Amino acid sequence: MAADFLNTQYVCAGAYEGVRELEDMAVAWGHESCLETTRADHKSVRTHERWLLVFRRQPDGTWQLSEETFAAVDAPGGVP
Repeated sequence: MAADFLNTQYVCAGAYEGVRELEDMAVAWGHESCLETTRADHKSVRTHERWLLVFRRQPDGTWQLSEETFAAVDAPGGVP
């Protein structure tokens, strides 16, 4: 990922659509759109995706991200 961030600039906006907690686990889902611009040739592409995150509560009570998944969607209907 470090090399990717060196080669590409990302400007993203999105939102959580929901969060549910069940005992020591929580899930969150939402969407985002990004403008990705390569640093070398300044070509840009806009991406849209929906995502799902799984968190696990740690012994000290904090939450740690344990899993993440996402899927590209076509805009504008797939991402608000």
